[in-house]
Amino acid sequence: PSNAPDIVAELAECVPDMDSELGRLSVRAMTRIACRDVGGEGCADSIARRLVDMLDLDIAHVSSEAATALAKLLRKHPSLKGVISPPLPRALRYMVEGRGKASLI
Repeated sequence: PSNAPDIVAELAECVPDMDSELGRLSVRAMTRIACRDVGGEGCADSIARRLVDMLDLDIAHVSSEAATALAKLLRKHPSLKGVISPPLPRALRYMVEGRGKASLI
């Protein structure tokens, strides 16, 4: 839909929230929008860039969920490899949660 960028922006604001479950659900919702191609032209690329930025947040559950989301997104959109791949080695050094590390590998 035409309002997908607004929805994604709103979800991105919820990610660093103190409620970890809300942050995880927001990342998952953004991933669903990108994987289902319902956001319009360039939406998947925009979401991938937001998720890459979330890898650098100093919030363990957010970076872990972002890594898992990027793995799913890369499977669905292999063309995003150039956006997703470069920051992964750096993110692996700082990943704390096992699920996030597994997703990066």
